[in-house]
Amino acid sequence: MAFFVAGILTATAGGIYELHQQYYTDERKAVAKLVASRVSPLSEHYIERQELKERVESRLAQASTEYTVVVGPRGCGKSELVRRAAMNKAGVVRVQLHTADQANHLWHHVLKAAGVDSDFAKTIDTVDEMAKLTGAAAQQLGTVPTVVLEVGRGVDNDTIKSIARDTKDLVETQTASVVLVLSDASAAYALPEDPARRMEIWGEDFTLKQANEYLDLREFTPDTEERRGLFERVGTRPADLVSAVYAVQHRVKLEDYVKFRVAMAKEEMEAMFSVQKFHAVADVPLSGDAFRNTVRTLLTAHGHSLPRTSFGRAPMANFKAVNLAMKQEASSHILLYHAPTQAYRFYSNAHLQAARELDASGALE
Repeated sequence: MAFFVAGILTATAGGIYELHQQYYTDERKAVAKLVASRVSPLSEHYIERQELKERVESRLAQASTEYTVVVGPRGCGKSELVRRAAMNKAGVVRVQLHTADQANHLWHHVLKAAGVDSDFAKTIDTVDEMAKLTGAAAQQLGTVPTVVLEVGRGVDNDTIKSIARDTKDLVETQTASVVLVLSDASAAYALPEDPARRMEIWGEDFTLKQANEYLDLREFTPDTEERRGLFERVGTRPADLVSAVYAVQHRVKLEDYVKFRVAMAKEEMEAMFSVQKFHAVADVPLSGDAFRNTVRTLLTAHGHSLPRTSFGRAPMANFKAVNLAMKQEASSHILLYHAPTQAYRFYSNAHLQAARELDASGALE
């Protein structure tokens, strides 16, 4: 009997030992995957924005108790900026987040993106468990690994807050740097009230010089006057210039492309005006009139820019509520909160042009 019991105990101990050995083997493999992870650029056509790139690079190279948020309008080149800044660095994992489920199992998806075995990745649930892996990776790299979280436009505010909290907890261990790339400027509303614990980098549109350099790079032939019309009526946002190049390459006249973009912006505004009721923050109902008043106020404001401190003097007092309602319940944007100047603007030059046309037709009355 004693021999039988001893045999069971020996077998059990042996099984536990094997499980431990398997875990440590999987752990070492996971660390190796983190160390080997790299990112590559999206496009071969790129105009360097050196100052922004250097700011991102400086955040990737050091352990910090602050996490980094790259924010700006859709299409301004945020993802490409981060990839270019990180492409020569080892130990960079890029993750695209689109759902609440991904946020609830964040570290699983980070490890999966690094190529870690899915069964092992599923066992990593806590910040401490993730920090153990990133800390081991940091020892091998000689610097902290970086996690780049690209948050998609369909991610709700509660999910963004959850991602930001987990991000903050990981960087506080000083075993990794984390960069949140938010899908659009309005997503910044969802961040926790912890400005002292994060560094925000605003993704700007191209300057006129950069826009012309990009069009030259793409061998974009329309003359200077046509380019000026594109910049004035549509803007210099990189994604808009990519679309313009594509249209011209497919035998669409640049003038027709510009008219199309302004018409689209006009349709977006008119769709907002026809809304019977939006439920924004605190269930405050917003009607189409609120959007109409917002456009009229911004159109008449100095420089078509309204500081957020001017709410009390504006017919539509809560611009933030308008933007939140549009983010949560509509697929379009007509406003942009420009963080560096802490002011509201039209989302693009096309929206400004559309507002002028609507005003001329009496649609804003």
